[in-house]
Amino acid sequence: MNDKGEVIDPPLTSLSSLVGITCIFILAQFYLRGTGLQWRKASSLAWFTNNTCSAANCVFLCYALSALHKVYSLQPLQASDFINPLPKYVTANAFLAYYYSKIWEFIDLVLVMLMGVPIHPHFSVHHTSTLTFAWCFLQYRTLSGYLFMLANVPRCV
Repeated sequence: MNDKGEVIDPPLTSLSSLVGITCIFILAQFYLRGTGLQWRKASSLAWFTNNTCSAANCVFLCYALSALHKVYSLQPLQASDFINPLPKYVTANAFLAYYYSKIWEFIDLVLVMLMGVPIHPHFSVHHTSTLTFAWCFLQYRTLSGYLFMLANVPRCV
């Protein structure tokens, strides 16, 4: 909240930011495919970002599991638990970190393209759409989104 009591969204989390970032990413893919531009340092930077992302995902997974445990410690789940919003005070940082990690994946894909590796269309569509799912998870904060997020993170480690 600011001084006037207005809620301020974290940077890059508005719908217009989502659309803008995704459009820039799509245009970058077309540009890199069309020009065949390569950068010889891209593989070194990709190695660094991938290892940093893996370490961050390990920390994130521990945090996200402990946050979920605070909400559902040994309680049986009800069907409504999967569609009702989770408590914001517990899960807000986990959803936000997951959303930002998907922007990181955009950078990773650009680095792969700059290495001269041909990108399969499925891989490109997958990376382009994940930010939208992460944004939905961030906006609605449901248990089903949280569980998807937890299942997705170890794949990236």
